[in-house]
Amino acid sequence: MTGPRQRVVYFLSSQIAFAVLQGLVLVAVARLGGAEDVGLYSLALALTSPVFLLAHARLQDVAASDAEVKTHMTTYLLHVLAAGGLAIIACLGLSAWWGGFQLAGTVAFLSVAKFAELLSLLSYGNLQGSGRVVEISNSMLARGSLALIGVVLGYELGGLTTAIAGMAVAWVGWACASDLRHLGLRIEGRAPRLGHGVDFRLMAALLPLGLGAMFLSLNQTSVRLILESEVGVVELGVFAAAAYSVRLGVVISRGVMQLSAPALRAAAGKGDSALIWRVCWQSSVWVGLFAFGYGTVVAALGPSLFPLLFGPSFMIERALLLVIGGAGLFLYLGTTLSRGIIASGRHRLHLLFVVASVTVTTSAALALTHSYGMTGAALGWMFGEATRATLIAADLARRARGVA
Repeated sequence: MTGPRQRVVYFLSSQIAFAVLQGLVLVAVARLGGAEDVGLYSLALALTSPVFLLAHARLQDVAASDAEVKTHMTTYLLHVLAAGGLAIIACLGLSAWWGGFQLAGTVAFLSVAKFAELLSLLSYGNLQGSGRVVEISNSMLARGSLALIGVVLGYELGGLTTAIAGMAVAWVGWACASDLRHLGLRIEGRAPRLGHGVDFRLMAALLPLGLGAMFLSLNQTSVRLILESEVGVVELGVFAAAAYSVRLGVVISRGVMQLSAPALRAAAGKGDSALIWRVCWQSSVWVGLFAFGYGTVVAALGPSLFPLLFGPSFMIERALLLVIGGAGLFLYLGTTLSRGIIASGRHRLHLLFVVASVTVTTSAALALTHSYGMTGAALGWMFGEATRATLIAADLARRARGVA
């Protein structure tokens, strides 16, 4: 697979396949465990995702746009190991505080799986900056398949907790056997000592990115926690199944971002704000067109498709799917455009935009969920994502005009 067009087609196909495989994991949980298990799984994700996004600090995007990634990779790996270990401990504490022992086992194994994912994502960042998308594709296909197999086998041995344990074992095994080889730590035939030449200022600079990613995830986490407290865990499971339709768009948007990573890295190396804006804008146009078409299809077919896939408990109204599609559109655009702020090093500004987004989401969801249920919570999510995307687009456009 040497031709550029073949690599692009294979890469985007693998992104879609990974999203489908993750969707099949959710289908397996629904079919083998029911709506309550989907709700508990979604609640466990709501508790763990913000913590691990803080630990990750968007290192995949940082490494992909870092012109000196070989120099900084040891520091990045140390950050993942230390922050990932602390994240596991924090998630166990959160599960005990929010859900008690019913959630503790699921959260524990999900935290281990997410720790392994941190290592895989760091390797993806190193690969995508060099344009080596085939290796990323192969890894994602393997991880998606292994997760599904692990969950199904786990249900054969027990319930939700053993299913998530199966996924954790699969991802840890793959990260150790394959993805760690792509970190590029071997230089001139020798592996550098872990900790040698660590740039602690660089690690400190990652904190605003981690906080931004954590707060951004609260757009969805706050919605899920509000739903669980207002309408119950079963309804949360139904909402989680509907909201997963957004996941495919996230994967596609990240795929478009990864394809343009070499151009973005070159623009960041030159400090060219106009070129950074142009790369991000071109990517966002393709992402926006996809989001519109995909959201239309989901809203049209979803009410009949979700009960068929997940079971009769998952009856979802078209209005809810339309609102979730709107939230997805702004999420994709905001994620794509945010690379421009990251590449130009303005991490604190991005954090400010994210905090504004979370504030809007939480306030609107609290106000609307009591009266409109799942649709009201989705409206709050959409308003928050629209806030972030608009603020980022306005800032990048202003800087590009200033340079021009």
